Amino acid sequence: MALSLDDHWMRLVYLNGLMVRVGGKRSLYRTHRSIEDDQLAAALVIAVGRLPERWVAAFAWMQSAKRITVPHPDDAVAAILGDSAEVPKALLEEAQRAVLRDGDLTRFGVVQAITLVAHQTNQDPDVRFAMERLAGDYLAATHATPAE
Repeated sequence: MALSLDDHWMRLVYLNGLMVRVGGKRSLYRTHRSIEDDQLAAALVIAVGRLPERWVAAFAWMQSAKRITVPHPDDAVAAILGDSAEVPKALLEEAQRAVLRDGDLTRFGVVQAITLVAHQTNQDPDVRFAMERLAGDYLAATHATPAE
C-alpha cells in the first residue's frame, strides 16, 4: 500500500477544499514497498514536523493573493481549468460566472470561485480533487509580498 501525506486547506464558510503543495511536493509519499514500522513512524514525524513551515508559506500566498488584482478573473479561471481534461466545460463556465458574480477580483477570489464550484456544483470526487489541485497550483504561483 502506498502512503501520501498532502496539505489540504478548507475554506470554512463553504467547506471548499484546496490542495496546496508547498515547494510543489507532497509532505510525504511512500511507494508500494515494505517498510519497517519504526522507519515509517520516523518519516511521519519528519513530515508532520515540516507542516508549520509549509502552512506559513501557504498563508503568505493567501495573504498576497488577496492583494493582487486580476483584471479579467474569468479569463484566469479559463487559463487555470481550460487545459484540464478532468474538468468539464460546464464547470469551467460556472466557475467563470461565480468569480464575476462574487466580485472578488483578486487571485484569492479566483481560487475561491474554483473551489466553490468544485464543491457546490460538482458531484464527482475526482473532478473535485482536480479542481482543488489546479486552484492550489494557481495559489502556489502567487509571489508572497510583505503585508502593507
